[in-house]
Amino acid sequence: MDWQTESMRTLAGITTLVLLASACSGGTDVGTPATTTAPATTELEVGDVYEEALERFNEVKALMLASGDFSPHECTASILGADRAMGFMTVDPTAEELALLDSCFVDFVPQTEQAAPEPTIVYGPPTTTSAPAVSCVERPLTALPVSVENLAATTPLGHISAPEHTNPTDHVYLLIPGYIEQVAPTVALSAPGDLTLYRITRTRYDVVGDTESYSDWGLVFEVCDGRDLRFGHVSTVVDQIVEATTGATERCNTYGYDARQFEYCAFELYDAWEGLDVRVVFSEGDPVGTLGGIDTPNVQLDLWAYDYNLGPLPFINMARQPSDAQHAACAFDWFVEDIRLLLYSMLQELSQGVSRPADAEVGCGMIAQDIPGTAKGIWYTVQEVEGAWMDNLALVDDNSRSDHQLIAVASTLTDASDWIFKKENGGRINLDFAKVEAGAGIYCYHGFTSDSQTGGPASEINRLIIEVSASEILTIELQSGSCSSSHSFSSPTQYQR
Repeated sequence: MDWQTESMRTLAGITTLVLLASACSGGTDVGTPATTTAPATTELEVGDVYEEALERFNEVKALMLASGDFSPHECTASILGADRAMGFMTVDPTAEELALLDSCFVDFVPQTEQAAPEPTIVYGPPTTTSAPAVSCVERPLTALPVSVENLAATTPLGHISAPEHTNPTDHVYLLIPGYIEQVAPTVALSAPGDLTLYRITRTRYDVVGDTESYSDWGLVFEVCDGRDLRFGHVSTVVDQIVEATTGATERCNTYGYDARQFEYCAFELYDAWEGLDVRVVFSEGDPVGTLGGIDTPNVQLDLWAYDYNLGPLPFINMARQPSDAQHAACAFDWFVEDIRLLLYSMLQELSQGVSRPADAEVGCGMIAQDIPGTAKGIWYTVQEVEGAWMDNLALVDDNSRSDHQLIAVASTLTDASDWIFKKENGGRINLDFAKVEAGAGIYCYHGFTSDSQTGGPASEINRLIIEVSASEILTIELQSGSCSSSHSFSSPTQYQR
């Protein structure tokens, strides 16, 4: 759902590129870069073909920096990732990378250099497009976004709901009255602090032609320098936000799988190069919109916190993680202490109409749980599977019971489901995934809890057996019977990182 590039982060990176321009194009030395050679794991190939390709690469880089047309950089980032693309300001690409990037540089003719946009004032501060960023304080959120009376419970990071949330969710939830019955009254939503709205999203669910079952809004705010807060599943928004979409840059795409199709549109309110600034500034307590209502199944506020001042989370397969999710944090920890303690005291998980309090040991939950050389973490089918999320498999911790883990399946192995069990510290049955080592043989899981979402009774008649090979391919199969009998694979599914 978060396919779009973070435009504010890209502009910050572009500023860095310009500062390094003379060092990269052979101009006046601006200081010795931290790294001047390729990583130790990469050997540069020397030869006429490589030298010619590298010369063209440097010519394009110089043209890009001189003209302000950064399309080659954006193309490079789309192929090799933003971090590697930024690294080419101080490190030469390998021959293999140059071959992959050929389409980014061939016939490149820079657009006319764009002058800095004129300051614009649309919705109040910041008064110019180059206004200094607000410095961060530890707890920038000073109020609840809903009234205390309308806050029924909270849910930590790592919620699972296959197939859309087969992997642990990167956000927390604020649940409103009616969340157990899945029918909520309309609840007012307000700004939890001083925020600047710079992106608006609109999602249509179960799309068939021009119809949908319902739709809702998403809002992305800058809290302070390097920190963003995002609201999800907002039922209605104030007129000021709707008006801002009319002057914004709009991009839409569709995604999903056979049973459910979604349309997602993003409205960018700020683009320095285009001279666009229709950002909306909110102060603590300002009305933002509403949650819940009879026309939507949403009974919560999805609340994301992104801290780009911190390094990325330790996912094994970074390419499969949205750039913002790599910097996800616990939004509860951004609130002032009395509110933070209140939010933690209300932590629970909802499953099959039953609300279950979270253990204190769970804390705010966990997103990135990959442990190399073990079974624990996120996996993807070896064979190609159509549909967003449908190749996902997660062997992770339960987000409310610290002594439980689960196997979450999107498809292929079985229908969308999760299989929850009490973990063990030894043996080959229900062993903690973190202790299931690659190359150590088959392990068996059974005795699944009654709140497992399996599409049928999760009882002793079902078991899941897994094995991680030395090359870290996960083989897994759902079978009848318990782990007390012998077990071997007959028709398994394979997954990779």
